[in-house]
This record gives sequence, structure tokens and C-alpha cells, in this order.
Amino acid sequence: MKKLFTLLLLATSCFTAFSQTLLIDDFNYSGKLTDNGWRVTGTSVVEEISTTTGLTYTNYTGSNIGNAANIIGTGQDVHRDFDSVKTDGASIYCSFLLKVTDATAQTGAYFFHIGNKAVGNTTFGNFCARMYAKTDASGNVNFAVLNTNTAPTYGTTNYAINTTYLIVIKYTISVGGNDNVKMWIKSTGVPQSEVAAGTPDFDVTDAGQNSVNAIGLRQASGLPDVVLDGLRIGQSWSESVLPVTLKSISASLINNQPQINWETSNETNFDYFGVEKSFDAKNFTEIARVASTKASNGSTYQYADINKTLATQFYRLKMVDNDGTFKHSSVVAVNAKPSISLALYPNPVTNAIILSHPKAIAGAAVTITSIDGKILSTKNVQIGATQTSIDATKFVKGNYVVSFVNDGVASTTQLVKQ
Repeated sequence: MKKLFTLLLLATSCFTAFSQTLLIDDFNYSGKLTDNGWRVTGTSVVEEISTTTGLTYTNYTGSNIGNAANIIGTGQDVHRDFDSVKTDGASIYCSFLLKVTDATAQTGAYFFHIGNKAVGNTTFGNFCARMYAKTDASGNVNFAVLNTNTAPTYGTTNYAINTTYLIVIKYTISVGGNDNVKMWIKSTGVPQSEVAAGTPDFDVTDAGQNSVNAIGLRQASGLPDVVLDGLRIGQSWSESVLPVTLKSISASLINNQPQINWETSNETNFDYFGVEKSFDAKNFTEIARVASTKASNGSTYQYADINKTLATQFYRLKMVDNDGTFKHSSVVAVNAKPSISLALYPNPVTNAIILSHPKAIAGAAVTITSIDGKILSTKNVQIGATQTSIDATKFVKGNYVVSFVNDGVASTTQLVKQ
């Protein structure tokens, strides 16, 4: 009979419930967008949005794939639905490549937005995260972002005509009040995280939408011609911007042998997975490399570690792009011994939290890990203790993993910081 003992330092469900790719479109087709998954917003069919030559931006996952959307003139607006995001505090990240091709002076208008619409209905008027563009007599381009349809405040930075930029927009839902939208505009480089991206070029808070389930492209009077490509929408920076989208990762003991399973939803411009192993969840060594399938719609993988020991074994993935840049997955673990029971209260937490656990022996410890596998704190547990307090005041809002290691046996539970 198969024996299956699974110990996840980050439960698989965290990837799907809290972070997922909502939409990918590289416009890898020709002709009208409405013939390729997009729908008309309203009834207008004048100057239908079609494709044009695709855009290139070094190291961006959606670069140089197929064609691009050519947004010109006035007339047809189009939209696409995606799975609804409506949790208070949840964020939607949109990344895409953009090139303004109109050198004439234009008063400006918005051409991109997300929002809330009735599923299956062409009526779509509840918008947020609207991106604006305008040009002046000198051929300079200025941008703005706003939730409401009021006069925007354009940035003073002048951008160039016929130059491709990476745009990242982050929209955060606030059910109790105004919603925040941030926008980064990059001429080079692909930041590996929101922190690495630095201060956003725009940071605006005003009335938005409490549910987001669609993206729209818009043509309007006063809008310069723009080309948009490599569209990605997700619920985290890595799901939207980075080259590989990891949907889940887990580790199991099958037939007395550790097995790591993972699934992706996108592997554009991606090279390989390095399978890394550790016995302390801190110091990792690469034990194997698994080549990418290069599938734009993702793949499933598994790797069996034949070098099993009786100790707890921790695993993670080093996900390496074609240019050598990389990021790590969360950490998962396997132990042949039955896992131990943990309880957190309160959870979600604002300040302090209590972890209830079996009686600690010498060397027992509690570790807090972020969802991307970074160890944030480690605390030694007093011998004989059955409860340990955790200070969560310095953690930002989000999901974390609490690991309790005692007598060589590790167990984990999920912590949610409000």
C-alpha cells in the first residue's frame, strides 16, 4: 500500500487562493481582437481594434511574441473577462508593454482600464485603474492613472514617441473607502519584486470598484495612437511581471521516497528549474535541474529524490529565466514521521498571536516564512512549553507560514496578517 505523508511549508492552496494569473494575452494572432477572445463594449463597430507588429522589451516575459493591439482613433472599445477578485485588501497587478506612435499634439484620454461588469453582458461602465496618455507639440508623451473619470493630473516626466516601455499597474480594493492605484513606468529592466521596482511613478487613491473581473481597451477622441502588447494580469507581482508563473508546489513521501510536484501556468522566456534541498530550511544545495517545457500555457512536473534520509528534508525550486535571472519558490518539506498538530489564535492576526503546539524539548524552534520562501524570524521555544507567543506587528498584510520543529519533526500552519 502506498504511504503518503505530506508536509507543506506553504500549502498548495495558498498559490491558487491568494495568488493566481488571471489573464495572459500576447496577441499571438492576426486581425480583429473581437475574433480572438475579446468582446465589443457597447455597440460601436467603427475602427475596430486590430493587431499590429509586436513589441520587444529585454527580459520581459511577454516580449517579442506574436503581434500587439493597435489602439487608434475613436470608435470601438473591447474587453475581456477574468475570474472575479473582490476581497477587501486584495490587489490586482497588470503589466504590459506600451509604445505611443502618434507624434501630433493630443489633449489626452484613457485607453486602458480594469473594472466590474456583469459576466456575459456587453455593458461595461464600472471602471478603475484607468491609464491616460497625451502628447504635446514637441512630441513628448505624458501619462496619468486614475480610478474615476475626472480630469487626470498628468505626470511631468516626458516620455518618448516610438519607444517601448514596461507598464505595471497595481490596484488595491478597499471596500470601506477609496481604492489605491499605483503605476510604474520602466524604460529598461524588469524588477524582480515590487520593492525592487522602487517608488511608483504614480500613487493615487480615489473611488474605485469593490469587485474586479474584466479589462478594457478604449479608443477615444484626444488619445494618441498607442500599441499595447504582452498583457498579464495577476494577483501578485510575480504572477504579472516575472517570466514563470508557479501555480502550486507540494512534497510527498510516496513509496518511502520524497517526491516534489509542481505546476506552472506560463513559462515564456524561461530556462529551467533547479531543485534545491536542505536539512534546516536555511542552507540549500541544488540536487537536480529540470528543463522547462517552454509551454506558454504551463506544465506539470515531478521529481523524485532517491537520496532519502530519516531527517526532515526541505525542498524549494530555483526558477531560472533565459537571461540567468531567477527567483525561488516557497519551501516544502517531507518527513516519514506523522506530522504534529498546531493551532494559531487569533488568525487572521493584527498584532500578537499564540501558537499552541506539543510540549517542546531542547532545540525546539518556531520559524516564520514569507510566501516566497524567505525566513523572516526564528524563535527558540522554552523547554516544556506548549504555547509560544509571536509578535506579528512588523509583518505587512498578507500570508505567512509558521513552522514548528520539535524533536526532528516539523509541522506548519498558515498565518494571515490583516
